[in-house]
Amino acid sequence: MISKGLIRNILKEETDVSIFVRRRVSEDHLENEFIDSLRFSSRFFDRYPLLKLKEFRVMVINHLMDSFHGEFSDWGLKDFPYEDIRLYFTKRFNNRIIEKYNEMKNGE
Repeated sequence: MISKGLIRNILKEETDVSIFVRRRVSEDHLENEFIDSLRFSSRFFDRYPLLKLKEFRVMVINHLMDSFHGEFSDWGLKDFPYEDIRLYFTKRFNNRIIEKYNEMKNGE
């Protein structure tokens, strides 16, 4: 018989994206990949100085999602919640993306 605690943990992972992410990726790895995504996307700002914040945010999050595709995929067993993870990353890193964008915009 399956215990209530085990069922609760399974349901929590199925519904809470932050738990889904934390079980697959360490905080350090997530932070390093985010910084790498910022660096990668910042190069485009040099070429396209009229780049809008929304476009910059999409570039950073796209790069971050590409970096973690393997960790989040269940390799054919189940589709990973792509849009939920994307929204989680956007909310989690939004302030830092805005801060970086403003630094680049002001020439810092």
